[in-house]
Formats: sequence, structure tokens, C-alpha cells
Amino acid sequence: MMNGKTILLVDDDSCVAQVLASVLREKGQYTVLQAGSAAEAARIGREQEPDLLLVDVRLGVSSGKQLASDLLQDYPRLPVLFMSGYPITYLAEKGILNAGDVLLYKPFSPDELLAQTARALEKQSTFHAKAGT
Repeated sequence: MMNGKTILLVDDDSCVAQVLASVLREKGQYTVLQAGSAAEAARIGREQEPDLLLVDVRLGVSSGKQLASDLLQDYPRLPVLFMSGYPITYLAEKGILNAGDVLLYKPFSPDELLAQTARALEKQSTFHAKAGT
């Protein structure tokens, strides 16, 4: 039984993406749309509105932050979960992310992935409830 939520997963490392996608599908019962680049993710995002963007901070030539900004123009309430092997303090200091961004710090466990995903989606639904949608 799928839970009806769709996650757009963006990581340029296809091995990592494959593992994350299978955890989200099998354990979280999410629909997962996979993209290996920012361009591909933007295209998928235009075709189908995701409930959550799960994105690596570094995407080859592009950045996860840039992709998130682009998608947020279309979907202002889209929750974003960033992934990185660097801590948030470092990323914020370097101006790569903002201190308020939600980061999954690699390596993380499947349970951590599912907990953070659920939390981000929960925030979104309370936001929708407050906004009266």
C-alpha cells in the first residue's frame, strides 16, 4: 500500500540513489522519482509535482541549493531535504546552504532517512492545514 507521497530524489551518484530509492519505496512506501542531474530533476519536476525534494548538495556542475530554488519558484511549499557529507555549519559558513536548511548528514541510516523524510512531509501537511488548503 503506497502512502500517496511522491519524493523527487536527486543524486549524481547512481549507486547511492538506488539504495536510497529502494529504502524509500520498500520501507517508506513512497513513490520515488529519480534524477541524476539538476536538469533532469527540473524536467521531472515540471511534469509532476513532488511532495518532497531529497537532493544532494553537490550535483556535478550544478548545486542542490540552486535546483531547490528553481523548484520552489513553481512549488513554494515544497519541503526540501539536503544530503551532504559536510556538516551544516561548514555548508552554511561557505554559503552553500542556509543555517535553517534541513540536512541529512552522510552517512545516515535507513531509519534516519525515513524519520527525516516523514518529518519534512509532516511539516508540509501542517502548513497546508494552516493555510486552509
